[in-house]
Amino acid sequence: MLTNKTKSSVVGLALALTSLVSHAQDLNLKKDVITKDKVPYAKASGKAGLLKGANLTVSSLNGDSLINITTWNYPSGNPMFDYLSGYKIRFIGSGKEVIKSSGVGLTKDQLINFILIGKDYASPKWEVMFKQDLIVNNAVDPAAEAAFIAKFDNTANVEWAKEYEAKEKEILNSKYPVKRDTSKPLKFKSINTESNASSSMETIRIYQGDVVIGLVEKYSVTEPTGVKYTYTFYNPLNEPFAVGEKKIDKVIIATAKVSATWPRIFINATGKRQDIEVANPANAENQLADMLVMNGSM
Repeated sequence: MLTNKTKSSVVGLALALTSLVSHAQDLNLKKDVITKDKVPYAKASGKAGLLKGANLTVSSLNGDSLINITTWNYPSGNPMFDYLSGYKIRFIGSGKEVIKSSGVGLTKDQLINFILIGKDYASPKWEVMFKQDLIVNNAVDPAAEAAFIAKFDNTANVEWAKEYEAKEKEILNSKYPVKRDTSKPLKFKSINTESNASSSMETIRIYQGDVVIGLVEKYSVTEPTGVKYTYTFYNPLNEPFAVGEKKIDKVIIATAKVSATWPRIFINATGKRQDIEVANPANAENQLADMLVMNGSM
């Protein structure tokens, strides 16, 4: 038989667990009504989906617009900064905006959870990363809004990336287009390889005759949809350049993301991304390097 003290402990533990479970519980969306613990919490109107951009407004139960969420992509298309793309969140009352990165596409339900409770769909367990209530009594809570901005806003990283690209382009414009004897064949020498169970990185030096004209890092990763390859062509710099407090000791020539379904390359000097045809995604360095030499990028 349980003593009163034991009963008290059990009840206390149960209440604590209930609190944890309810706090970590997903928000649910049904007919544009967001519920929390099965209780109406807010409303959502607009569109969002895996294959279409988001333009979603979260409103109070009274119909007052509180938060606008739109798809946001890093403007240059440089795959080096794909990780910055995600969503722009505008708090309508304060007018403050946040860029919150997302490594994966989200459904409408997922987007609601990604924003309002910070659910991380890129993590193995889809962890909840924000445990304050953004909406309290049909309004955005100012303290929670400030905490959300401090935790998630990626605007500073976006500005760093833009400054990096501007300085890099100055260097590229001073060197390119590169004029080479395109009749001379290229040679490739692997100088370093690192690998683990799901990915590998190989660094390859590229020669034309006895002259080193660049290097390429070939990164492969195994994903549920297959193996994907990223080829990053670059040249080391004798004099590094600074972006903020960081020193950059190489200049990127081009980045190609190669899979069986959609191979593309971004040429840094032109700032353009284009679709390409690749005969062998796993060994595309020769074909890609030939293309870069022919168009004067390397």
